[in-house]
Amino acid sequence: MKFTKSIVWTMAIALAFSSIACSQSGFNGKTGLSSQLPDDPDMEGSPNLDYGSVPEDRTLLAQAALTEPKITAETKAAILKKYSHLDPQKTVDRNLLAKALLYLEANPTRFPNKNWISVVNFSIKSNKDRMYVINMKDGSVEKHHVAHGSKSDQNGDGIPETFSNVNNSNMSSLGVYRASEPYKSSKFKSAMRLDGLSPTNSNARMRAVVFHSAWYVWESDVVSPGKTYGCLGVSESVAAGMIEKMKNGSIIYVGLATDK
Repeated sequence: MKFTKSIVWTMAIALAFSSIACSQSGFNGKTGLSSQLPDDPDMEGSPNLDYGSVPEDRTLLAQAALTEPKITAETKAAILKKYSHLDPQKTVDRNLLAKALLYLEANPTRFPNKNWISVVNFSIKSNKDRMYVINMKDGSVEKHHVAHGSKSDQNGDGIPETFSNVNNSNMSSLGVYRASEPYKSSKFKSAMRLDGLSPTNSNARMRAVVFHSAWYVWESDVVSPGKTYGCLGVSESVAAGMIEKMKNGSIIYVGLATDK
């Protein structure tokens, strides 16, 4: 029997409101709803792989030129003081936010959109807020749910423990990303390409690891989200607004709370 997207979506909502506890394995296992869905049609491994034309400033040479921040404790303190107005409630892990800010300071020309900075904390379970989009002017923080790669969470507990930069791994990749150009996805409502600027995510374009809306991700702690093939998938209700902020060159740092 072939289910339409609207029917499956209605079923998912019904499950949520009936307070049926759906575990990560329930929605993402071999018989789970989301396991029946591929990621973006241009995803890694697809015979129709289309990672988009790569503008001049996004060549592999430019990616390799990303500077790893190596500074003194005094300089680090001065930089972080400059951004002390960000996240006044201390919602974002301090180490991850610091890493993102230090990369931004060390590579200002790589990130033309400096109005927003984003952090993903994959140490947090997937049914909780763990992607943060921070307004660089007023310091306010948007909190969102975000899905991770299916093979990154092989024990199904909702916390990814394995990461890869390899094509067809179906895993998430850690590191510094540049939010790049929005594009029209034939599968999802909103999508945006990502440039992986770290050795741990440098194949993001080739793998078609992108940022996209996903009907199987909710802004709710009640139901665990589905999983992607390595992309950053967020709720359809917030994806377009997030892309509008992040697009055309803002920094996204994806890491673990243990990052130093």
